[in-house]
Amino acid sequence: MRHPEDSRLSRRQFVTTSGLIGLAGAVSAHAQASDPIDDSESVDQVLYENRQLDRGHPPLTLEREKTALAVIDMQRYFVNKEYPLGKALEKLEPGFSSYYFHRVNDVVVPNCRKLQKCFRSFGANIVYTLFGSLRADGKDMPGWARADNAMGHSVVGSPVYPPVDDPSCQVDDSLKPESGELVLPKNTSGPLNSTRLDQMLHTLGIDTLVVTGVVTDVCVTQTAREFADRDFNVVVVEDACATFDREHHRVALATFANVFGNVCRTDTVLDRMSTRLHK
Repeated sequence: MRHPEDSRLSRRQFVTTSGLIGLAGAVSAHAQASDPIDDSESVDQVLYENRQLDRGHPPLTLEREKTALAVIDMQRYFVNKEYPLGKALEKLEPGFSSYYFHRVNDVVVPNCRKLQKCFRSFGANIVYTLFGSLRADGKDMPGWARADNAMGHSVVGSPVYPPVDDPSCQVDDSLKPESGELVLPKNTSGPLNSTRLDQMLHTLGIDTLVVTGVVTDVCVTQTAREFADRDFNVVVVEDACATFDREHHRVALATFANVFGNVCRTDTVLDRMSTRLHK
């Protein structure tokens, strides 16, 4: 392993093994970091053509009694840049994560809050996942996560993915769960490799999952694919998700929508939930 001060090579090592960013992110990091950060609706529509992604799937309908909201990994360390994950990325490539943290706080959190309010008002189910290790030493995590943690130790002296009982691993205060809402730790990118969430939801009569959170091209779409493979109807909410690279976000959602399920925006989910309520 090269010395952490060799930031470009160290970051390339990090992103090569990382489930978060991927090697392509290393190539575009400097250009992306210098671009103006703008997540206005007009920019999003250029990056993400929702009508194309909806093609080939039946019209989206949501029955609140059978629909659950999944808030994937919206934890303090994924939402706030002052934790080891953000510090490591900033040290390896200054400015690289600015787009991500901007989108999370200015776009994803507000939209997740709208969805929380909607689902709560209907008495619909909400579940949160927490990505972290079950062991204090992190040895229970998969190899790619252990590699990222090793890089975190070498760069900032701490793992980037903390144990699930660490305060930084809890759901961010901006999206604090209410009593009765399920909070489920997992040590894998998708919850169904380390939990029985699908069985829990089936027991509750849920057949549709609305997926939000971070990061789009790893834990979010991994969760969505796993549930689609278990015969759930799955909807990924484009403007309630984020990742570190805009193109990775777009391609991950396009791939999901082309094969596995629906991709839409927050307002569409709110409308469909309200429409079903009055029928």
